[in-house]
Amino acid sequence: MKFPPQMADSLVRIITPNTKVSIFGDPGFSTRFGQEVRAKSITNSQTGQT
Repeated sequence: MKFPPQMADSLVRIITPNTKVSIFGDPGFSTRFGQEVRAKSITNSQTGQT
């Protein structure tokens, strides 16, 4: 997952390695890694924190 540097602090508070997440967003470009998703929200599946 790629995200802007200014989001790093808020994401590491709710997501750690191996955390299952739900991502709500819009499709972006197709890349060599797969379909890009432009996330509008990322939710920790265990805690419900977004």
